Amino acid sequence: MENPGGMPGRFEALPESEVMALLRTHQIGRVAWEAAKGPVILPVAYAWSDGLIAFRTAAGSALAELATPTDVAFQIDEFDVETATGWSVLMSATTTRVTSPEEIVSWHDLLPEPWAPGGRDWVIRLTPRSISGRVVARA
Repeated sequence: MENPGGMPGRFEALPESEVMALLRTHQIGRVAWEAAKGPVILPVAYAWSDGLIAFRTAAGSALAELATPTDVAFQIDEFDVETATGWSVLMSATTTRVTSPEEIVSWHDLLPEPWAPGGRDWVIRLTPRSISGRVVARA
């Protein structure tokens, strides 16, 4: 495929199987939403299981706003500036706070430890509406 600059390259959709594999093999992503104070994008340590994403947060945090069902975007990606290659996975989803004790325990078993200090007892689940992935390479 030719890019607009005339150099050979690659910019194409990833197959669904590769998108799912990337979601399973990574632990850090970004969640974006229109908050009360305007657009917000924050990193989260997440887990992917049975077609759902979840992450921990604390009551009173910026992410706690997502306990109320909210439309969000979720993204993971990786880019190498040296080789001008990379990929990105983007999900459109709706959030829900997990309140079932059994489901909280299940997610806590899967979720990585948060990097930020302090307790993170709430679990926010993302239910996807759409998921897509792209790969890009200059040459």
